[in-house]
Amino acid sequence: MSDPDDGLPVSSDARDDVAAPSPVAADPGVDMESDAPVVASSPAAPTVLGVVIVAIGAVLIWQAWKIPGSFAPQGARFLPAVVAVAWTLLGVAYLAGALAALAGRRHQPAGERFDHLPRVVILVAVLVAYAYAIDPIGYLISTAVLFGVSAALLGSRNHVRDAVIAVLLTTATYFLFSRGMNIYLPPGLLPL
Repeated sequence: MSDPDDGLPVSSDARDDVAAPSPVAADPGVDMESDAPVVASSPAAPTVLGVVIVAIGAVLIWQAWKIPGSFAPQGARFLPAVVAVAWTLLGVAYLAGALAALAGRRHQPAGERFDHLPRVVILVAVLVAYAYAIDPIGYLISTAVLFGVSAALLGSRNHVRDAVIAVLLTTATYFLFSRGMNIYLPPGLLPL
């Protein structure tokens, strides 16, 4: 017996061992016809985003510099400066990759399409609500809710597990900070 595609003999046993390809849901970022990467719709968009990230990093460094105190690891400036510098360095690396893609040295993947933008906007809104809720409601309740909502927004469907992890993690963190390091987080509605 031969395969009609290439004319080579193929046994019936070998034909049975080959699994049929499973149907894959159509993904707009995947080109099913070729192995070539799908490029972003706007070649300049990643470069603009990289410039914005680096500009935000520059503002963060400037703001960290304005914090009174020293740059010693125990000082008030240390952690904001580290985060600002890390943000800026990652932004520069992203911008370099975007510029290389724009110059035609490599293809920019289609992940730049912002398909998850609504989910990201909701997550940012939840974080802003968390920032306003942490003082009046308290660290334990607001952080546990933040964890559960964030896990659901990011695709978790096991809500009971997420709730258990949220309560255990926030309680352990609360007592580690308040009892272990004498750094008191807002108690809010719970008199702890």
